[in-house]
Order: sequence, then structure tokens, then C-alpha cells
Amino acid sequence: MMLRITIFLLTISLLLFSCSDDFSPSEPEPEHFSIRINELPRSIKGIVGTTQETSFYVALYNEDYTVAEDEEITITDASGIGQVTPEEAVTNEAGEVSATYQVVIPAEETTARIRVSVNNQTESDGMYLIPIRRPETIRFETIPQPFKVDLNTEAVIPVTAIVIDAGGNAVEEVNVNFRLESVGNQDAFGSVISSVATNNSGTATTTFRSFNQYGYVQLAARIDEPGFIEEVIGSLRFEIRPLYVPNSIFIQLTNDEFKISQMSPRDTTYTSIIKTIVTDENGVAIPEIPLLLNTTHGRIIDNVLNFNPEFDMEGNDPFQITITGYNPDRHVDGSAEIFVNYLDDLPSLTLGSDRLLTEADGP
Repeated sequence: MMLRITIFLLTISLLLFSCSDDFSPSEPEPEHFSIRINELPRSIKGIVGTTQETSFYVALYNEDYTVAEDEEITITDASGIGQVTPEEAVTNEAGEVSATYQVVIPAEETTARIRVSVNNQTESDGMYLIPIRRPETIRFETIPQPFKVDLNTEAVIPVTAIVIDAGGNAVEEVNVNFRLESVGNQDAFGSVISSVATNNSGTATTTFRSFNQYGYVQLAARIDEPGFIEEVIGSLRFEIRPLYVPNSIFIQLTNDEFKISQMSPRDTTYTSIIKTIVTDENGVAIPEIPLLLNTTHGRIIDNVLNFNPEFDMEGNDPFQITITGYNPDRHVDGSAEIFVNYLDDLPSLTLGSDRLLTEADGP
């Protein structure tokens, strides 16, 4: 009987103990968040060895899509290439944390991955790190010297710079900054497109413009890339001159008549210096106009007509030599004449005889 009572009491005790375990409080389940990494670029380009920086922000939401403020998060570069600042932070009232990422551009293209961790949850996003060759030299393509522009006409001159690396390879996708500089006592004039990126041939073309301004132009170019502190500079100097429009051509001669003497050797050279004057429509003399000089007789050498009767004259009749000046650009010409006369200047010869009367002696 006592044994049954003991067993009964023991059973009741075990049941009560079991019930007390069933009603003990359980561990709370961890909170679940939605993590979003925003404004992280798909790629970062930069010159090899330069430090590049980009900004982004992390947004944290609760399961019900409300903002999760005052939550501690950790932000790291899972690839171990760059540095995130800050690495640990607390979300603000909008459930956000702003951060920056700095990285030194490697020599080979690779991928960096940003990882965000909160409450044993992680989210990550990647971006490509794209290297650009290190520029070594800037040189300019040549342009006509001097560059001539019509009066009252805008000068529009394309100027091309070429960027190359130490191995002589074209450097593409770098920004080249162009600027105009003074030359001696002459102030800089005109304008240029200040910033141009090189294409896949390593060339960057700007455009110089000016209106009725003439003189020397000094154009400088330098690499303008974030994090690139080396001074890679090139320069080009060229001259702009006014291009005058010829309207009339006048020819002046030091000798306008050749008198061919019969007393002189036939192989005698007669000369006349040729002076040309070119004027515009207002009759004002203008310089630097290209002219072609031609003659109907003789030869023109260094603006001097050389006439030799033995080779350049047929017979003894008088005639004219015509000197012509011609501008091929504007099809303007002018002429002058030299008169050639053959002189009858041989001295006359008079023949005479004296008759002597001789009386002969007889035998």
C-alpha cells in the first residue's frame, strides 16, 4: 500500500515538473531586415596607381518595410582591395548610413565587392575597377604655319593633342585640359574648348576660335584626372595672320626700254628689276600676296628680267616684252611692257681718192 502511494506521488511530481518546463519562456527569434546598397557605381575608372573615391549609402528596412533606425551595421570591402569609411555605424532616423569607398586602381581589371552585415544578415554588391594607362607625354599634331584668315572672318582652327604612355601606346579615356597662354608681351587671345577626353586613338581635339585677332597663339595641354598629380604637359605655338584679298596688281620696271646697240656684242644681257604692288579694293597696298611672274621674252630670275638678244630676239624689228603678275588664289593679274628697239648706231665709213697728175719724161 505504501509502495503504491509512493509511486503515485512520484508520478504526480514528474507531471508537475513537465508542465513547468512547457510554460517556460522561449528565446526570441532574431529580427529580419531588408538591406539595400544604393548609388554604388557599376565601375570605377582611373589611371593605374591613382586613388579613386566614390560615395554610396546603405538603407535598412524592417520586415514590414518600415525604416530601421538605430541599428548597428558593418560595411567592408569583401575583396580586400579598398577601404570603406565608416566600417561600423548606426542607422539614422531614415534607416540610412552614408559611406565612402577609396581604392588604388590596380594594373589589371578586377572586381571590388562591398559587403553590409547586420544581425547576422549580409548583403553585397560589386563594381569593376578599370585601369587606364599612365600618361607619359602629350604632343601636338602640326598645323599650317602661319595660319591665314580672311579679314572680318572668324578663325576656326582644330588642334589635336596625342597622349601616349611610356611604351609609346595611345592612352584613351583621359581628360586633357587646354588653356591659352600669353606670348612675350602679347596677351593671350581667342578661345578653346577647355576639356576633352581622348578617344581610342589617344587623341583629343579642341577648337581654337578668334575674330579679327592676329599674332602668336600659345596653347598648352595637361592631363586632368582625379588622383593624377604628375605634370604631363604639352604645348604648341602657331601664328595667325590676316589674309588680304587682292584687287589690283601693278608692276613697276627699272627699265621700260631696251636699246640694242649694234656696237655691243650680240651676246649681251639686258636687265630690268621687277617690282610688284598689290592693292585691295580700296587701293591700299597689301603684303604677302603670292604672285606668279611671267614674261613673253627672256627669263625672270629673282624678280629680275634677263634679256639676251642672241637667244631672245629674232630679226632687228622693234617689239614689246610683256611682264605679267598673276595671283592664282583670286585670279587677279597685272602687266607692264618693255620696248625693245634695235639701234642703227654703226659709224659711217667715207671712201675718197686723190688724183696726182704726173708728167712723164720723154726720151
